[in-house]
Amino acid sequence: MLLPRVRIGHLCSSVRLADPYPSLNIIGKTISEDTNTILNAIKAGAYAYVLKFASGHDLIHSIQ
Repeated sequence: MLLPRVRIGHLCSSVRLADPYPSLNIIGKTISEDTNTILNAIKAGAYAYVLKFASGHDLIHSIQ
């Protein structure tokens, strides 16, 4: 069974999320978002979430 993953368009990279989170497409720009805001949106059934982040590493760290 494959775990859902996050696709990061600008970085051509992906991160696997633990269940029960669905796959999520993320478009990045500049500043980091609060992790709880992201996870609450996913849990509420968000199809996609537009996120601003400082770097790909910051983004990956904030969702893991």
